[in-house]
Amino acid sequence: GGVETGEAVDYAVIIQHDGSFVCGGVLIANDIVLTAAECKASVIDSYEILVGVYDRTEVPPVTQSVVKELIHPDYDFLNQDNDIMLLKLNESIVGYDFIEMNDDPEVPMDHGMLNYTGWGIMEDSEEFSNVLRTVEIVYVPRDECYDSLTNVGLEAPSESD
Repeated sequence: GGVETGEAVDYAVIIQHDGSFVCGGVLIANDIVLTAAECKASVIDSYEILVGVYDRTEVPPVTQSVVKELIHPDYDFLNQDNDIMLLKLNESIVGYDFIEMNDDPEVPMDHGMLNYTGWGIMEDSEEFSNVLRTVEIVYVPRDECYDSLTNVGLEAPSESD
């Protein structure tokens, strides 16, 4: 959903494995990408990080490889807890701004609005968008999210998971 950004966003990157789109990520330093742990490649040499991309069908201005990956030690593949990973690029990215990390524990506020930018799956086609899009979403606290899952008959992960 959302709307097309109309242009590349400096910190938004594409993660590919052997030339195929897998996930998006964000530059959090000139040589570090933050993404989901579920985006892990089976072989580190298969990563390609594309920077400066608006339309993922076009040749990217910058392509980097990955020299190290760091997955959250408590990542749980089954329930997606701690689904976070850092990727160290082979070189620093020059000419692109990285995103400023939030260090305010009050942000996001419960039910506050967040901006999400990426090449996610489109509702109408159930395929990844070719162009970068942005959408506002509401931040829902974890316990409320789990409650809403059980209210519609889905099983939420247990607190010990």
